[in-house]
Amino acid sequence: LPGWDAVVSHWVVPSATAVEVGRALAWPRRRGAPWRHLAIAHSSDVWMLQRSKVGRRALRHVAAHADLVYSGAHLAAAVPGAPGRVVAMGVAVDVGDAARGRARFAIGPRPTALFLGRLVPVKGLALLLAALPAGLDLVVAGDGPLRASLEPAAPARVRFVGEVRGRDKADLLCACDLVVLPSIRLPDGRQEGSPTVLREALAARRPIVATRTGGAAALLDGRPGALLCAPTVEALGATLRRLVEEPAALRGLAAAAADGDHGDLGDHTWDRVGPLLTGSLLS
Repeated sequence: LPGWDAVVSHWVVPSATAVEVGRALAWPRRRGAPWRHLAIAHSSDVWMLQRSKVGRRALRHVAAHADLVYSGAHLAAAVPGAPGRVVAMGVAVDVGDAARGRARFAIGPRPTALFLGRLVPVKGLALLLAALPAGLDLVVAGDGPLRASLEPAAPARVRFVGEVRGRDKADLLCACDLVVLPSIRLPDGRQEGSPTVLREALAARRPIVATRTGGAAALLDGRPGALLCAPTVEALGATLRRLVEEPAALRGLAAAAADGDHGDLGDHTWDRVGPLLTGSLLS
């Protein structure tokens, strides 16, 4: 640490707190200007820290000594006295090929939804599986600790394809009829920050159904081609069932997504987000 000019850490715990411990230990031996620390808080770290006095103190310490960046505006208000900038993480805007995606992932003619994300409780895949109407197929792209319990119990029309990246992800986004983000609020209050998959779906101009939790509402409220509902089996099931039983409704949602004005998405590509994040290190 003493020989570095700048440090970038992701997640306040363990990364940013470890960096600040290193700063305290290295400072007596450091000559010249102190190095700069960019600390990026995502979601789970903030929610964990705000639950205890020690955790809140740690977040305030990082805020006082580093350039603290929150990935969502609602995270910045979680702990009073821990101010920071809000910069949503960037996305890669790749043009996918729907035909290639359907062939690669064996997507048939039935309406098909896509869940794209890590298989952990806050992402809400269990909620989606419980709410999934009979007329809708589902591709689950992602991996995580819940796969072992959810995959064996899922119906045959649900296929788990594991983690998908790069061109395959772009093709899969274009191949599916609908992207579903069924995030939930955990008992300890934790919610999603600003899910990258939403901006990826918007960039691919895909219709979206998302639950009204975390940063989803701020991004999707009033957005063409996106529907928000309560994070319950009843609300999500009714929303999806309507789109399946009324093909014109799904076509209308898809047309709105394709034709909508998403010009602000340019602000979320990495070539724009990168300088916003690192500007404090280079000034």
